[in-house]
Amino acid sequence: MKSLLLFAFTLILFDAICQSFPDGKILRVIDGDTYVVSLNGVSYHCRLVNVDAPEKDQPFGLKVRDSASSFILGKDCQVIIVGFDVYNRALTSISVNHISLDSLLLARGWAWYTPSMIAFKPELRSIEANSRINNIGLWSCTAAIPPWIWRSMNWKDKRLYNLCR
Repeated sequence: MKSLLLFAFTLILFDAICQSFPDGKILRVIDGDTYVVSLNGVSYHCRLVNVDAPEKDQPFGLKVRDSASSFILGKDCQVIIVGFDVYNRALTSISVNHISLDSLLLARGWAWYTPSMIAFKPELRSIEANSRINNIGLWSCTAAIPPWIWRSMNWKDKRLYNLCR
């Protein structure tokens, strides 16, 4: 009984936290998974929930940013905010022309799938697997370093890492 009440409370809390905005506009692409979006006249720094794209100073980082920019910059979008992170960025799921940005990044091989407990999309795992198998995007490099490892590296190690450039 307690677990049922806890589950019901979690669903109610999740529904209260999530906000859906059908009419947003992509104002700026910061990097592959972070954007500035206008929602009802308010600008939000938005971070995609289910993917982690290379950092700008990382191999493929600028290619990913530019690829995302060419597809979404200045376009209307649909945004679901599922929470906020420690940097006060909105944690989001964003779609442009009914195409989710996380699935687009994964299909082009421009991001790693990072399952989220707050916006779980298990179908994204197979999209990433297809890109890996077909050596698409960053998967063409056998030594691609995930961004969560790259962020923890010191500048000397990053400077020495010239593979995949």
